[in-house]
Amino acid sequence: MDLGSIEKGNTQIGVNQSVISFLVEEDKKGRRISSLFDLPCGQGDFLRAVKRFFPGIRVRGQDLFEMPHADIAQDFIRADAKDFTRIQGEKFDVITSISGVMVFDDITGLFERCGRHLKPNGLFILTNDNILTIRDRFSFLFFGRLKRFKLLYSPMEGNWNVVLIQALWKQFISHGFKIEKIEYTSLRFEDYLLFPFALCLYPIQALYLLMAKGEMDMQTRFALFPLKSLIARHYIIFARKI
Repeated sequence: MDLGSIEKGNTQIGVNQSVISFLVEEDKKGRRISSLFDLPCGQGDFLRAVKRFFPGIRVRGQDLFEMPHADIAQDFIRADAKDFTRIQGEKFDVITSISGVMVFDDITGLFERCGRHLKPNGLFILTNDNILTIRDRFSFLFFGRLKRFKLLYSPMEGNWNVVLIQALWKQFISHGFKIEKIEYTSLRFEDYLLFPFALCLYPIQALYLLMAKGEMDMQTRFALFPLKSLIARHYIIFARKI
């Protein structure tokens, strides 16, 4: 089946494709995926793709604001991220949160709830906008704002919660997950134009990673902050419940 047929949905380009590709490889390894919960699911574009690639899979999607596609409506739950009552007693092979943490509060509670609703060795896949790119650093230097987040919020602002990747790493580790892979994705033509600036900056950043004090091992440091992190707009964290 063609990965290019997967809808973009309410996230960055290539994100849904990368997540589905990972799940397909897991299935090929014999780690059967029979159930998946997606939060927030938007209109259900990602769930549509999951059902195409995994016929017979049990899916559930939850969102507070979006209206689901008609073919997803039977799998849709209208609720916010703090309310898991509609899936009480259910456990899943995979829980995904795609482009969600920037619109949530109580991130710690989210990890606790997802952990409770995952089967042993289940996957928690979380994606987020990368806010440490060269373009974000230029934007902050000159305008005091990160590219994806406004300097001035309205009370009903959608994207508002600035969450750093190292903070998400801490949440995963603190809640009994092992991170298996971190993937940076979503690059456009204009991002590659900034690559020369990334090449100039990265040796300094790499030296800092090598010398900085802390408990994090070197492999994890460079997985969190590779050269690609200076130009890619989005990242995906694949973690397994242990």
